[in-house]
Amino acid sequence: MKVMWEALFEQLAASLRSQLRSREAFTLTLTGESSQFVRFNQAKVRQSGLVREGELQLSFTKDGRVGDRSLPFTGENPQI
Repeated sequence: MKVMWEALFEQLAASLRSQLRSREAFTLTLTGESSQFVRFNQAKVRQSGLVREGELQLSFTKDGRVGDRSLPFTGENPQI
């Protein structure tokens, strides 16, 4: 999953970078988690699961003005 998320992140960053105009800049940050868990009760497995979640943080700057946005990141490949 790490490789997939990294590849999608790089595609998104490249797409944003290609659309920048004069005096524009951005910072794009990806944080995420992928973990497995098992819950026990009275020495028996009661629940097992997998957590995959991420968040994209975008900061856009133009002429000294800054706009920020955070979005959930599922790792699905949208049309970029």
